[in-house]
Amino acid sequence: MLKQKQQVYEFDNFLLDVSNRQLERDGRPVPLSAKAFDMLVMLIENGGRLVGKYQLFSRVWPDQIVEESNLTVQVSAIRRALGERKENPQYIVTVPGHGYRFAGKVMSLVEEEEEVVIERHSISRVVIETVEAGSSAQIKSMAVLPFKPLVADSRDEALELGIADTLITRLGSLRQLVMRPIGAVCRYTRLEQDPVAVGREQRVDAVLDGSIQKLGERIRVNVRLVSVADGQQLWSGKFDEKFTDLFGVQDSISRQVAEAIVNLTGGEKESLARHYTENFEAYQLYLKGRYFLYKMTEESLKKSVECFDQAIEKDPNYALAYAGLADSYVLASFLSMASPAESYGKAKTAATRALEIDKDLAEAHATLGLILIWYEWDWPAGEAEFKRAIELSPNYAMSHQGYGRALAIVGRFDESLAEMKRAQELDPLSLIIGEETGTTFLFARRYDEALSQIRKILDMDSRFAFAYIDLSIALEQTGKPQEALAELRKALDLESENAFLLSLMGYISARMGEKEKAEGIIEQLKELSVRKYVSLFHIARVYAGLGNSDRAFESLEQNYQARDYNMPYLRVDPTFDSLHSDPRFSHLVRRIGLP
Repeated sequence: MLKQKQQVYEFDNFLLDVSNRQLERDGRPVPLSAKAFDMLVMLIENGGRLVGKYQLFSRVWPDQIVEESNLTVQVSAIRRALGERKENPQYIVTVPGHGYRFAGKVMSLVEEEEEVVIERHSISRVVIETVEAGSSAQIKSMAVLPFKPLVADSRDEALELGIADTLITRLGSLRQLVMRPIGAVCRYTRLEQDPVAVGREQRVDAVLDGSIQKLGERIRVNVRLVSVADGQQLWSGKFDEKFTDLFGVQDSISRQVAEAIVNLTGGEKESLARHYTENFEAYQLYLKGRYFLYKMTEESLKKSVECFDQAIEKDPNYALAYAGLADSYVLASFLSMASPAESYGKAKTAATRALEIDKDLAEAHATLGLILIWYEWDWPAGEAEFKRAIELSPNYAMSHQGYGRALAIVGRFDESLAEMKRAQELDPLSLIIGEETGTTFLFARRYDEALSQIRKILDMDSRFAFAYIDLSIALEQTGKPQEALAELRKALDLESENAFLLSLMGYISARMGEKEKAEGIIEQLKELSVRKYVSLFHIARVYAGLGNSDRAFESLEQNYQARDYNMPYLRVDPTFDSLHSDPRFSHLVRRIGLP
């Protein structure tokens, strides 16, 4: 590749020569102030995407404190230079309260001495690649945003999220680069999303932001890598291909982004180019399956299972589709959609098949570890699977989270907290990781730390019902039952049929001497079990609160026979402390297989 001499952008009858800092119209120079020129360059570099006010401040006025009126003045100067009016913008579009975007059709050129060369790569119609020298050395963490449609009314959210998921998986294979998981970024779907603001929120060094448009049988993709520290564009690419060549587009994006920030080894180049399927229909179905899985509702989970099954029909050797199917069945059990025997059995079959196809698939090892511990109660085998998942993919947050939770149930609390801390470093805004860190403090009887941690999570999202579970237990255990009940009422306003929340209401009421209320909740849980799966573990909890150990152990025995996934928590859950002195308790713990 020839050494780049000059960067030039062409739109309509204008030519913007960045290196020589000159704007021309029909070959004649157009006067433009230095600040207005810098702002125009930044808007054009962002390829039609919104450029936030703070991005412009950091780029055009570095290390200076300026007012918003400065932006307005410079935008007016640009409009005059381009011959347009604010009320009828042809090039500069104002997004009220957010920033600006460039609406013109731009061709990006690289001038090499006397000739103009359009850079091309392995994809037949890649237009340009841009790298800002010296800006990429500090890129150690990255977030990939869901791709946005170029035309707002032509959204395909499964495709938009799916491309991001694929790139996260590809780039996540680089051990020197920490990628935020798809669960951390899937909420950033607004069309006018400021990538720098997202990057700061996610605490990463760079953000990969892209747009996509389907035009008949073709697909047009624009993508750029932006530094969070200064808003500088580190790399950009434009692709115009047949839709069925999406694999190649993703190959090129992942390779070029990686090469812009790290020195790749031969093995890493192979990993980046790896396809888990060559069947494009199967891949599309897989993307839809993941899209529905992330929605985490009963209806969406049913659709995710259907999509993964159809993807497997198209390609019976699609390991990622089997891994996705396993995750769907595990989550179905978590949401009480099916009994553990039904859901975990299917999950294990799918996860095992995924590993038969690809023994190095970290996601499948982590899911299998979860199944082995919470359903089969095989601690040594489950721990081995989690360790293997972490060995294969050290930056996969879910492996650290799952292993941390597993360590907590066997009382290895310091190790558990170390894994949870690592999971939080990899996915700092994850509510569930933060909540499970609080659970570990709770199980360790470190109630003040549990309360502090859970309140941080509720400050992030007061509607996260699971956090109220730990909060209410910690409050009750520290002698504040009335406060605990008040928090439970908030949670039940969010999820009125959550069996765990109801059981805690019954348990705390029983401990306060409100026997009739507690017994009423037991009947409520039994009625609920007619409509959905209700773990007898929750009913046993209320009986324990009532001091009725016989009925508590009767329920726990039935739960044991059902291989309920709550049983491994028996020894560390504070709500069952009153049963510890009973010989039946230690006998049951041994039968569960806890070390």
